[in-house]
Amino acid sequence: MPQAPQTFLNWFLPIATLLLGYIAKSVTDGIDSRRASKREQIVREESRRDHLFERRTDFQRQTLLDLQEATMQLMRATAAINHEDVMAFRKTGKWGMQLVGDELSEAHRLANARVTILRVRVRDQTVRDFVGDVQANGSSLVICRSEQESTRLMGTLFGAFDNLNGRIGELLRHIDDEG
Repeated sequence: MPQAPQTFLNWFLPIATLLLGYIAKSVTDGIDSRRASKREQIVREESRRDHLFERRTDFQRQTLLDLQEATMQLMRATAAINHEDVMAFRKTGKWGMQLVGDELSEAHRLANARVTILRVRVRDQTVRDFVGDVQANGSSLVICRSEQESTRLMGTLFGAFDNLNGRIGELLRHIDDEG
């Protein structure tokens, strides 16, 4: 009888050790797998955030550049309308009695619409406010009632335009410095 327990231990211990080793390895593999999955998930999330940040930054930069150009077109159309008013006043002595041509009127309308579309896309409230000032002063200029009012509004309009361009320049430099 003393031999039986030794025989049992001879085959049981290696099998038990093998099973315990297998179970321990499975548990550590599972833990390692969860850790690796978590790291991969974190890396994917960071990559996605970086990509979204880059897209948002690129979009904002392009929007600011487009807004600058669109505002310049609006300024040209507004100044052309004002110039026509001044020339008509010099000929007739009456301010604001001449209708603006369809082409110039449409150019002004389209430029104003384009500026409005771009304005709402800009994240910076100061830029949106300055664009609002440019648009309001430009609209007031094209419907003003006298040459003196025109001269005053033209100065105010150019001041608002300078403020807008200055702020856009600051933002573009900031975006470029971060990139």
